[in-house]
Amino acid sequence: MSQAGIINTGGAPPGVTTYAEDTGSATPALNILNIITGATDGVATVGAGNTVTISLRNRLYGTVTTVDATATTVVTLPLGAVASSYTFDISIAGYDAVGNLAANYTLVGGTRTNGAAAVLLPNQSLDEFEDVALLACDAALSVSGNNALIRVQGIAATTIDWKVVGYYIQVT
Repeated sequence: MSQAGIINTGGAPPGVTTYAEDTGSATPALNILNIITGATDGVATVGAGNTVTISLRNRLYGTVTTVDATATTVVTLPLGAVASSYTFDISIAGYDAVGNLAANYTLVGGTRTNGAAAVLLPNQSLDEFEDVALLACDAALSVSGNNALIRVQGIAATTIDWKVVGYYIQVT
């Protein structure tokens, strides 16, 4: 069926009257549906064409593979040109598929920046959950220049795949 000649002067496109959400519903007015995050920090909406992308801005994600005992950066977060304080809450999972071994961590720490150089605040907390064969592995929050770094360290002659997921809070 063709829609040629149909003039829609308002409301939803033909066939669409309401968009159901997690809480409530919305009805377009003059073919416009506003999507607002409702959050004060960490959530962004971007509209382009017929797509709305909702993303979490204050989230960290990264993957890396280590094959030795060298500290390796998984995530680099530029701290920006504005003096700020950051608190990090990070989950780190490492897995050696050959040995079926795991090294997992939760990391809580903080940094600050004057807008040009980062400072690592003392007393970060690291909870470690490791198979005995991976006790030499490690994870840490560090800084370099004006960046916060999430780093992991594997062990010699062992391939470990790592994933980092976390979030941060920034206040200026």
